[in-house]
Amino acid sequence: MNDFNRLKAKHRTKRDAFPQDLSIRLHRSLSWLSRAEQVQSDADASFIFHWIAFNAAYAGNALEGEGYSEISTFYQFFEKIIKNDPDRQIYNLIWDRFSQEIKGILSNKYIFSSYWRHSVEEEESAWEKSFQASIKKSNHALAAQDTCTILSILFSRIYVLRNQIFHGNATWNSAVNRSQVNDCEKLLSAILPCMLDIMMDAPDEIWGDLAYPVQPN
Repeated sequence: MNDFNRLKAKHRTKRDAFPQDLSIRLHRSLSWLSRAEQVQSDADASFIFHWIAFNAAYAGNALEGEGYSEISTFYQFFEKIIKNDPDRQIYNLIWDRFSQEIKGILSNKYIFSSYWRHSVEEEESAWEKSFQASIKKSNHALAAQDTCTILSILFSRIYVLRNQIFHGNATWNSAVNRSQVNDCEKLLSAILPCMLDIMMDAPDEIWGDLAYPVQPN
């Protein structure tokens, strides 16, 4: 059974006991997860649909353009996920299955935001120091099993790739950016279902109001 079918069955079983906003949030995320699993042979498309599914899961009630900061919202969401993950499913997933992909993501300067700013705003040595400091921080977080920090660093890199693709600053199926697309897609496609599982097991957590609640016809 794939992740969507397993999670959709779980959602159907438990949704009547969920707050409405949580149930709708999960329903939306699962719909995009289903679409992502239909295009697994296309890493770019899979990444796009998995990101939308992730966005549906974490997005709060603040609307873009009204002080909305995705990066800060990530961290708040990750804190809730980790708090409700006593068995450290997320950490074990990262540690056991994706050590190579994580190394690839962390060592790839092309998905490090400061790299793209250095030619205008920073000296090259400045972004390189920041880059090495980020890798060092990640290694410390892994050693300390600080999953929230690990996720925040990883998703700050994945977010750069998201911006490149969503804003048309990358070519579909390009050989130039294949490694970061493949690594980020694999990691996101594995972590997201785990996060949705945790959310369903923690319906009493305050996951936030929907940004665009369902309106009556």
